Amino acid sequence: MKDLSIIILSYNTSETTRNCIELLIENLKKTSLKFEIIVIDNNSIDNSPLMLKQIQKENNDIVKIFLLNHNLGFTKANNFGASKAQGTNILFLNSDVYIQNVDFTKLVNSLNSNSKVGALTVKLLLDSKKIDMACHRGEPSLWNSFCYFAKLETLSNYFTFLKPFFGGYHLTYLNLSKQHYVDAISGAFFLITKKLFNSLKGFDEVFFMYAEDLDLSKRIRDLNLKILFMPQYTAKHLKYMSGKKSQGQGLKIANYNFVKSMYLYYKKHEEKKQNFVVSFLMTLFFNVIIFRYEKNRN
Repeated sequence: MKDLSIIILSYNTSETTRNCIELLIENLKKTSLKFEIIVIDNNSIDNSPLMLKQIQKENNDIVKIFLLNHNLGFTKANNFGASKAQGTNILFLNSDVYIQNVDFTKLVNSLNSNSKVGALTVKLLLDSKKIDMACHRGEPSLWNSFCYFAKLETLSNYFTFLKPFFGGYHLTYLNLSKQHYVDAISGAFFLITKKLFNSLKGFDEVFFMYAEDLDLSKRIRDLNLKILFMPQYTAKHLKYMSGKKSQGQGLKIANYNFVKSMYLYYKKHEEKKQNFVVSFLMTLFFNVIIFRYEKNRN
């Protein structure tokens, strides 16, 4: 049995994925943890398969690769990886996350020694050195989501007293330099015990990509477990390497998947809290946007 299984999805990000794996191995070899790295390639058309075979050859006792013949999406591919994991704990790590200052032994101990903690993450930093706020999120309720997309959250950054009212989507009123609990974290760096992940039946595969981390976080909190944000450890997140920063048709598909996933999350967790009028308007709103994306895709 391993202490830690790290699952990385690869999709047309050959050099980025290589850097991610090499930095990860370099860091983990400094620990006494028994670990494995499981890489799932979602049918890349660049030279990712060749690169992964080379890395596996160089680290045969550590790295396992699975080359899929079609793109399963984020949730199914991660669930597949988890089914192959031998670790007591599982870290879901994006291929565009570079490990910087992370003590994996302390992360694993923090997760395993506190029965109240269901999952945890570190502070993810963008190229700009600013925090990737996706790793520090509140419940995406209608009000919190409205404040975020209407830019009220951004406005509250200039008026501190407004943060408790408008900053709920990313919990901007909390101290980002101190350890605390949050409502949701990013699938880019998501540490959870395999026992809990399996008991929750993994990521909900109704989500192809996007919102699956929000959903898993919600289901963890529904068990009265907490999600820990540990900013004393950092990792660099390049972000959108194979997602919404793609161009042309790829960008349209990514945006479509994002909107559809947020609608599915709303239907699953939020709709039952709303009255008929709000529910009708939200369903109409989402379906109009989804219809427009589907029309433009055809």
